[in-house]
Amino acid sequence: MNSFSLSSFLANLLNGSMSCDWSQLPDNLLAVISNKFASMDDFVRFGAVCVSWRSVTVENRIQLFPPQVPFLMFPNMHDNTRRYFHYLCNGEVYNPVMDVPSEKFCASSTHGWLVTVGVDPDFKVELMNPFFSAENKIELPPLTSFDQHETVEELFPDGYMKKTVLSACPTRTSDYVVMTIYGAQNKLAFTKPGDKQWTTVAHEHKCFNDLIYYKGEFYAVDGEGTVIACNIKNHSQPKVRKVASPPPDGPYRKNYIVESLGELFQIRRVLEFDFDGCCSTYNTIAFKVFKLDQYDAIKWVEMKTMGGQTLFLGDNASISLSSSDFPQCKPNSIYFTDDARNLYGLMGPHDIGVFSLEDGCGQIVEPNPLIDFKGLMPPPIWVEPTLEHGRK
Repeated sequence: MNSFSLSSFLANLLNGSMSCDWSQLPDNLLAVISNKFASMDDFVRFGAVCVSWRSVTVENRIQLFPPQVPFLMFPNMHDNTRRYFHYLCNGEVYNPVMDVPSEKFCASSTHGWLVTVGVDPDFKVELMNPFFSAENKIELPPLTSFDQHETVEELFPDGYMKKTVLSACPTRTSDYVVMTIYGAQNKLAFTKPGDKQWTTVAHEHKCFNDLIYYKGEFYAVDGEGTVIACNIKNHSQPKVRKVASPPPDGPYRKNYIVESLGELFQIRRVLEFDFDGCCSTYNTIAFKVFKLDQYDAIKWVEMKTMGGQTLFLGDNASISLSSSDFPQCKPNSIYFTDDARNLYGLMGPHDIGVFSLEDGCGQIVEPNPLIDFKGLMPPPIWVEPTLEHGRK
């Protein structure tokens, strides 16, 4: 058994012995139990039982949790220096409010860290963790350090960096790489701790849609669906190789690349446009899911199920969760946000919802339960929660 819930553990403990002094359970046994939790919520509740249990969880807070159910971050209408973080857990919606600088654009989220971009004159880029009260910012090279054709006057902080991904969480190691999709041509660039500039990945492929870190390499998918891998280890310039050609099913507005259950998936977003003579609107009507064939590494196989997994897609680094570990998530479903800044412009995002792959009807089955309004800026973004004081 890899994981279990706190409620079932406590129920079993109660059924075994009502008179047991739980606070006297040995620390090594408590450590084994706490390391079995898949949900960070259960881990925190476990530590709240008594002083001795809390001491064990504090000691083990740097443990590597699997991906967690992300919060949906969106603007606070009454205070533009803060953001709401909506979180769906056990059928209830929790609304913590956290400080996120309003004068900066939130370009992405990865490993629980927001990628924030400042405005002229500095065009400062930072990693910022809204769940930490201290040591919650890491400075990255500014926008002006990209190998770019745009002049500084032409830089626009909102949308210049399309998707940014970390190879590892900075609270667990200093040996990490930050890679991003940037600029008008959607090229790739990376930086490491201590670097003063972004290094562009020299490769013929451009117009990338999405990016992940998978099995020690960065994988990127372009607008046609071609996937490449970049190996940065011990190289000033990454070694780039083609992984797979596009699935044979025609173009879509945007392609995503996701690791799920140890395998590589390409998710293709299908849009429907409507022009009323004045303006054009769009809505996501379906997603196509393809898995890279483990026996034929250049072949994509269309899937009608995701093995009970739930995906979270948008400006965040894509997240795949097991609905058995997180029952508040609908199995074989995709929770998505609007990440098409070039389409919604100043009108704000509106293409937000939940798509069920099992439904099979090619339609959005329901709106996102965390948000019942559209058009607010800045756009909503998924942010994976992290524990305070996680730094070694």
